[in-house]
Amino acid sequence: MNKIVGYLSDKIERRLLSLMEASNFDKEDITSININGTTKRILLDDGFVVLKTGSPGRFEANTNSQSVFSESLLIDFLIGYYRVRAQYENLKKLVDSKDYNPSWPLVTAYYCAFFSAIDILRVFKIVNIGFDDRDITSLCSKIEGDHENVYNHRNYVGMISADYQKIKFVSSAEKPHKATWVGLKKHVFDKMNNKKNDWVEIAIISNILDGKRNWSFPSDVRNNWNYKRADFFSSNGMEIGKEFKKIIGDSDKAVSWLSSNATCGGEKHHAASIAMLCEVLYSSIDNAYSNLFK
Repeated sequence: MNKIVGYLSDKIERRLLSLMEASNFDKEDITSININGTTKRILLDDGFVVLKTGSPGRFEANTNSQSVFSESLLIDFLIGYYRVRAQYENLKKLVDSKDYNPSWPLVTAYYCAFFSAIDILRVFKIVNIGFDDRDITSLCSKIEGDHENVYNHRNYVGMISADYQKIKFVSSAEKPHKATWVGLKKHVFDKMNNKKNDWVEIAIISNILDGKRNWSFPSDVRNNWNYKRADFFSSNGMEIGKEFKKIIGDSDKAVSWLSSNATCGGEKHHAASIAMLCEVLYSSIDNAYSNLFK
């Protein structure tokens, strides 16, 4: 295991243990979790959770027990992990042949990285929640304050208090992908960079997540490969995706690639950055899960 995955997975594991302690969650309970225990369902269905709004695009949720949100976050993480694990297994099948075109695997790798990022943010007390029309109607039916403050917003980022009794939600302005990558940089990798400022790889990841220093924002790379550049499905994509193909499926190769590519070299590096994020983020939650629950 490389040092970045080892360090990040250790942080995730420690925070999962804190959630388990706060919620009195036993490892054997893992077989009985379901969607009804997620944070989203707790917000909408739990009558003991008080919702209040005082300004547009903002609301907060309050409870008098630390076990409610600490357990729902843990369940969010576990269900999220099972989803990402299935995506990663599908990705491995897509890249099983040496002659594959990287277009669809790259998009799959992006979503594997994206949902891994959401899962990591959960244990760092940041929760991303999207509401559909039915959810918003339900939310408005129990919230205290002007319903219009929340009715016209569908995607929110919530910050959980230290005692797990309050979540403050702010609208992500219908840009959940950007909010996730910016949040991952701010709450995870920037803090890692402050403690491990001699790790050039962490600084590069922060630049990639922020779309800085000629790196392209991860969701922009996804959009190019999935929507905008039909030529990526041809031999052009095969050429640009060479570095992606070299490192996908191996987190050690992904981190080695980081070490030798401090500056962005164009489209090939943009594509490879998605493979790197997929490997580093997924491997981190997979290792943490395996250490605690297998």
